[in-house]
Amino acid sequence: MARSGTTNLAAALSNGILEQKVVQEPFSRISGDAECFEWLCELQDEFGFLDKGVLAGSDCVFPLGQEGVNSFVERVYEKSVGIKHVFSSAPNIIVNVPLINYASANDIKIIYLRRKRVFDAALSSELAIQHGFWGWWENTREVLDNFEYESLDRNTLLETAEYMYASNSIAESEIQQKIPEPNRLYFYYEDLYHENLDRRGENFDKICDFIELKRSDLLEDVVQQQFLNDNKQNKSSNLNRISNYEDILKLTELYPYLV
Repeated sequence: MARSGTTNLAAALSNGILEQKVVQEPFSRISGDAECFEWLCELQDEFGFLDKGVLAGSDCVFPLGQEGVNSFVERVYEKSVGIKHVFSSAPNIIVNVPLINYASANDIKIIYLRRKRVFDAALSSELAIQHGFWGWWENTREVLDNFEYESLDRNTLLETAEYMYASNSIAESEIQQKIPEPNRLYFYYEDLYHENLDRRGENFDKICDFIELKRSDLLEDVVQQQFLNDNKQNKSSNLNRISNYEDILKLTELYPYLV
């Protein structure tokens, strides 16, 4: 699920022995690693994109059918050992379900991150659109603590939550049905990025064990910066500066299944 700590986790894992070996959002033209890897940009252009205004729009690669997804992902894996994919940023029938099918057929492990409350993921997404931080950088805390937030549009937030709710439900169901238990690992964002850094470190070690990676093969300073840092973007002190935040919170009463 989007806004569940996927970017930071992928960054913490894509260094050291895995430098340039983990690709973030290969199906996306603007929010992933297309700007970092020329080969990925060329590959995306080869497969083409959805039309503007259709499903995930012209940002999303459009491989045709299961064979198209298989071919695209196989080409990505020729250059990498793993990918970060955001299910709520891609259409289910065209990308998500075929991608899970590919993982099932090829014995690929899945680490699935999600939020305990879909509302929080949608809120975080809408705020990221304002301030532009989708991951964590050295100046993130300073910028956010001085950022002038605009009021939030209730309908836009509900639309985002609706899409996340649907894609999350489908992805979880498909993964549970098709990926054998030893090949799937679930974390809630709130548990993965535990406030206790020792607990958080234990979570990271569990992930390394799951993908059979020695933590010593990674750069510890990068792991510290990306995963073991005080990297929560939307603290209460930030949220309370949004002029209509209390009104937005009332949505959780109107639609309790979002929480």
